[in-house]
Order: sequence, then C-alpha cells, then structure tokens
Amino acid sequence: MLPVKINGILFRKIRFQESSLIVNAITENGTLRSLLFKGALRRSSKLSNELLPFAVLKFTYYHKGSKNIYIASQVELVEDFEFIRESGYYVQVEIAKLVKNATQLLTSDSENPKVYSVIVEMLRKWRELENVNLHLLKAGFMLKILTFSGFRPTISTCANCGESISESKQIFFSPSAGGFVCDACPTPSDSFSSNFKDSLVMGKLLSQSFDRYIEIVVRNPKRINEFVERFWMYHVSEKFDV
Repeated sequence: MLPVKINGILFRKIRFQESSLIVNAITENGTLRSLLFKGALRRSSKLSNELLPFAVLKFTYYHKGSKNIYIASQVELVEDFEFIRESGYYVQVEIAKLVKNATQLLTSDSENPKVYSVIVEMLRKWRELENVNLHLLKAGFMLKILTFSGFRPTISTCANCGESISESKQIFFSPSAGGFVCDACPTPSDSFSSNFKDSLVMGKLLSQSFDRYIEIVVRNPKRINEFVERFWMYHVSEKFDV
C-alpha cells in the first residue's frame, strides 16, 4: 500500500497509550485527519519535537480503508510560523481558538480547501495583524470561514425582501433571518439594532485580505464580533469557543 503525503496544520495532540501520539490535523484539501504516530514519545524518537503547532507540516500516512485513525510514519516541516510560538501565551490561545472553531465546519469525508487557505493566510500574515483589533480580526476570520462553508450572511441587501439596505434609516442584524434586515420588514426577535456602517465594515472584512484590516476603521469592533458570533452559534454550533 502506497503512503499518502499531504500538507496540513496540526491543531491537537493526544497521548495514546504509553509512548504514542494521536495528532488531529487540517489538511490542505480542507479535510480533518486523525493520525497515529507510534512511539512518538519515546526518548529515541524525534517525532514529538517535529510535530509543531502553528506550522505547515507534510504528513506521511497510510490510508487504511474506513478507519478513522490512520497510521502515520513521518512528518516534515514545510513552512514555520515560529514568530507565533514566540508570541505571548494569550496570543497563542486566541489563534488556537480560531483554528479550533474553523474545524467545526470540516469533516474527514468532504473537502474544503478554501477553509485551509484562510487559516494559512492568517498564520502567514500574523506579524502584520498584531496591531489589528482582536475583535475585528476574529469577526473577519469567522466571516471568511462561514462564507467558504456555505453560511455567508446577507450583508448588502435585506435578508428578507432583498432590497438594498443603504437607504434604510435603521437596520437590524438577525441571525435567524440570515443577516441584515431593513426597516421596512418585520424585525425578528433575535435582532440587534445596527446601521449601514456596520454592514460596510462586515463587507470589507469579508472581501479584503487580512493584511488590509489595519485600514478598516470601526467605532465598535466588539459589536461586529458579537454579530458574527451570534450568527455562527445559530447556524453552525452553540459550541463557539470565545
């Protein structure tokens, strides 16, 4: 049986028995893989030190039919984001939470390479993002993940009637409606009072690359992040790690 070689990002390591590790990874195809590295914790093994977080790794494993855990034999460093590991603990925890949330929309059976690309882009540009408000960054990251997973919120038009919201005196953001709602439509019970500037900010977060987030000016980034978190919890899962 020929081995599979694929790039991926490690997001969890679990000790297995006395000397082995099970590694959960997101592959470049946008799938989740659980890989068993036998003997990785033995003193003679270098595998444990090579299984780095915040890095693109090339995993070599054997595809064993319908098994959920595959036997892995090798790992190689492809691209290292060591500046993240050198950052403070708080920063690492926040990045790990974002990656963990993104995995909720991936499975071992289907492929979503765009989600993987969003994660790599964020890690690659983290140095340029250190001065970006964390609420804004989290909102933008999750908006991109939602969009590439088929859960894009309606931003520039009313989620109910489809009319442009630019002329509305007041708009609302409703997770159950699927996005922004104009003042001419009924207001769902889960609505948040909003304005046209909020929709413009969310549009920029979705369309612009991470390194341009520093140019986005917003008065209340925490509220934008709350909109996205509530939308996520309604459409995806209530286990949103904040």
